[in-house]
Amino acid sequence: MVLTLMDEFDFKYIQSSAQYYEWVREDYPQLFARIRRGVEEGRWLGVPKLNLGMEGAPRREWRDRVVLPSLLSGCVLTGAERSGVEVIR
Repeated sequence: MVLTLMDEFDFKYIQSSAQYYEWVREDYPQLFARIRRGVEEGRWLGVPKLNLGMEGAPRREWRDRVVLPSLLSGCVLTGAERSGVEVIR
């Protein structure tokens, strides 16, 4: 969602977890290429050395339930809730 909005509107987006980028790079190379273009344009900003995760949850479950909906909706935690994905607390 945030990448689609960047195509329409001029704004900057901050993503604070380096691990998200690694997961997206490994499993969704086309999405990663779009993020990379945003970085090159100075519109997608990262905060280095900050990693988030769910203790005891498998990597793929965390990515699929929280990370991807968050990236696609433009919000770190509430994006998953807005997308109808069950948020594990």
